[in-house]
Amino acid sequence: MPELSANPPPPAMRRRAFLLGGLSLGALLLAEAYRPRQLLAHTRSAYDYEALVPTRFGEWAQLPLQQGQVVDPGLADTLSRFYSQTVSRAYIDEAQHLVMLSLAYGEVQSDAMRVHLPEVCYTAQGFDVTALGERPLRLGAATIPLSLAAAVQGQREEMIAYFVRVGESVVGRGMRRKLAQMEYSLNGLIPDGLLLRVSSFGHDAESAFGLHRRFITQLFDAAGPLQRQAIFGKTGA
Repeated sequence: MPELSANPPPPAMRRRAFLLGGLSLGALLLAEAYRPRQLLAHTRSAYDYEALVPTRFGEWAQLPLQQGQVVDPGLADTLSRFYSQTVSRAYIDEAQHLVMLSLAYGEVQSDAMRVHLPEVCYTAQGFDVTALGERPLRLGAATIPLSLAAAVQGQREEMIAYFVRVGESVVGRGMRRKLAQMEYSLNGLIPDGLLLRVSSFGHDAESAFGLHRRFITQLFDAAGPLQRQAIFGKTGA
């Protein structure tokens, strides 16, 4: 049986091992140093969305919830695990156009909050959902990205428009949302998050999205400073 060599590794190999170990330790220390610890939501007064979202504004007046409920009651327990507050309402204007509003707010904006995005929430209720891209929406002096989608279940067709607020910024889809979270993390903050979604029945996408733009714009125009900050972030400043 051959004898095991007791010779130590060559100096170059030892230096490489020490270097790799030092880099790994440095990365861990750096990650710990930049790990966010403070909730952005705790740096300002808490929002009460049920009270902040008006029941009447512009041309719109709230209807009883049962006439325009957006979220399946079976999802309520799931949503409550990821969101601090949810608001679901239906509104009608003077021309009898019906628009449904759903708002979900969480003190911690995380990937788990995707459960309320239309592509996830509506699919869980049995809809076939098609993403229709983004369009810019001018609100005051700012422009936000409005995401569009269509949901179909049997004879029911629903057109959907929504936006996501991460911290103080309304962001677009995908990587832009993740980059906004990372920016707060580098400053030691855990951002809160809000999703505002409006929808209406029908298959005419252009007409529906025009209605949705009018609804959101009138909500913005009627909101006071606190309402704008709570819903639209720095866009409402």
